Formats: sequence, C-alpha cells, structure tokens
Amino acid sequence: MTTPEYLDDPFYHALKSMSQRMDYLPGKYLLQSYALPTSVGWESTLQRAVVAARTRPDREKLYTNLATSFQQHTLVGEKAVLYYGFAGLSEETKQIHKRAVYKKVGDHIPLSQFSAVFPFAVHDQETLRSLENTPPTLTICYPEANGVFFLFSSVRSFNERVPLDRTLFDDDDQAKLADYSELIGVRSIRRQCYDYIIYDTDRELVEVRIDCPDGMPSVQKQTALQKLQAAFKDLNIFPDGWSPFGTTPHNFHSLMERLYKTSGEGTVFQLGFTASTEKTSSNNGASLLRRKNVDLRRDEFHVGGKNNVKDLSVYTIGVEWKSDFGINNPTLIVPGSVRMLYSSPVIFPELYIRNCMTIAQYALITAKIDKYFE
Repeated sequence: MTTPEYLDDPFYHALKSMSQRMDYLPGKYLLQSYALPTSVGWESTLQRAVVAARTRPDREKLYTNLATSFQQHTLVGEKAVLYYGFAGLSEETKQIHKRAVYKKVGDHIPLSQFSAVFPFAVHDQETLRSLENTPPTLTICYPEANGVFFLFSSVRSFNERVPLDRTLFDDDDQAKLADYSELIGVRSIRRQCYDYIIYDTDRELVEVRIDCPDGMPSVQKQTALQKLQAAFKDLNIFPDGWSPFGTTPHNFHSLMERLYKTSGEGTVFQLGFTASTEKTSSNNGASLLRRKNVDLRRDEFHVGGKNNVKDLSVYTIGVEWKSDFGINNPTLIVPGSVRMLYSSPVIFPELYIRNCMTIAQYALITAKIDKYFE
C-alpha cells in the first residue's frame, strides 16, 4: 500500500499535533479562522486541511500561525495548576534566585526527540512507546516579561473514547447491535505532554502547569507532578540548593468561598457543598451539582434550600467566563471533597484551568484568581 503523500508534509505534522491536544469543535473553529477546510472529525479533516494548506500562496505565514496557536495551547490548554510561594526568603535571596533563573536561559539544552520537532509534538506511536518511561525532558527555557518559562516534555498514556463503524462487525453482530444508536470503543493511546514550571517574578511565585485532560486519573496526575518537580530540581538552578517545592502549595479554599459568594462573577456550572441547620447537616457529595448555561448560585432549588440552612460550606466549584474567541468559554475549577473540609488544616492545593485556547483567555482566569485569592 502506498503511503499518502500528505503524511510527509510539515502541515500534516502540525495539524496532527493539534488533533492530539484539542477537542475537535474548538480545533475546527481555529482551522476555519485560518480559512482551512474542515470535515466531520479530526481524521477526515486532516487530509483536507493539509492538501489545502500546502497549496496556499501564504503557506509560510499560515505555518507560523499554526505553530503559534499550537504553542499557546501547550501553554494554557487543559491544565492542573499549583502555586508555590517565596515565603521565608529575604529580598536579597530573592534577587540571587532571580539572577540564577535568568542565567539558566542562556544554558545549552541538549537536543532530544522532543526538541527536534518543537513546537509540534512527537506523534509516532512507536517513538512515544520508547519514550514513555523516560523522565520529563527540558525542551525549551525562555524569558517573558513576568519571569522564566521552563517546558518539560514527557509521554503519558490515556484512554480515548472512539466512535466505532458498524461495518467493522459481521452481519450477525450488527443485528445484535441494532438497538444501539452509537457504538463507542475505548483504546489506550500515548501522547506527548507539555508541563510547564514558571518562575513568576511579578507575582513572586512558582506556577506549575501539568497537562491534565478531563478524566485523567488522580494517581497519574500526582505521578506526573512528582516527576516534574524532580526534573526541575535536577537542573540545580539555585546556588543555595533552594527548591520551591519544599513548601506547601497555595491554599485555594478562600478563592473558592469568594467566587461562590460573588454574584455575577462568571457562571457557576459545578458545585459541591455541605449544609447544616441547628439540628441536621447534609451534603451533595454523592453527586456534584452540574448544569451548563445556568448559574447554580441563582438556581431556584439551591437558593431555596440555602435560605433555610444555618451554614453552607463549598468544597468544589467550577466557574465559566464568556470569551470573545472560539466556541469555548474558559473555566476555572477548584476541585475537592467533603473530607478535605474536615481535615486539619483545611487545604485545597490545586486548580483546573480548562477550555483555554489562547494566552489571553488564560490571563483572564489568572486575573480572577489574583482578584479573589488571599
């Protein structure tokens, strides 16, 4: 069988990388914004878009635009986020650390299979298989106005839900499946992940952003965090051996409470809480409240119950804000559980920032965090 010519095209590698990171609908909107044709789903869209892109008179500019869009998504798309502060450090020590971090920008970074294709991804499954058990690899380190960004690449396995074509089944099996309108299979797939550590000199914190698609198991996420922290520590940046990860991450409990109490600040689409009266208490821990396009702070059932309780404590909140770009609205989730409310101390250490396609969308979420976080 002859390999289709478009598989060796740089545009194919660019768009294939995008298809592995982005849900199809926002990806489709992005391609259409660049006047590229789309189809039904990523697989059929890839061929059409590649063929169209390679014949465009502005193909060099188009390629640059695709690279920029993809790199932005690696920085802001589907992240689990933790903040670590500079507590206990003197101003002199902070300046020493700042100089050490910026000095690292000038260091040579060894070529790797990740950096060889940067900003796009390694997507050959055999190559990904060979890289799956290697530690996170520093791929690029670059300065911005607010600090220094360290990108680490690694490979993780995910379960992917895939629609199945009925013609794959023989006649007898198709007859047995006749009552089902849709057939879904689950397959394991390896993907390159982009995890960032940002030494933010403006906000005086270290921000950790881990690729965390919806449904990623907590054990896998925790393992990724531990490996990332170890890889950053192995860079030996700070002359005094300091590590930002020797401290407790920021506690977002107050952020969650303030977002819940601030009516009109975004739309609350997800909510977990406990409520108590003088004599009884209850919680909705068995099933979080989830409703799209309805602000749960103003939901009649929730408000009616809230008015009859003495105390209400939030342990999970998801807030969505309107965006002028694309079909997705950026969202902020403070995840947690009832048990975390009754732990000592009460700590909610992480955030999920989802549905961001651009740095501007992510900056909107960051501004909300800074506004309501104490």
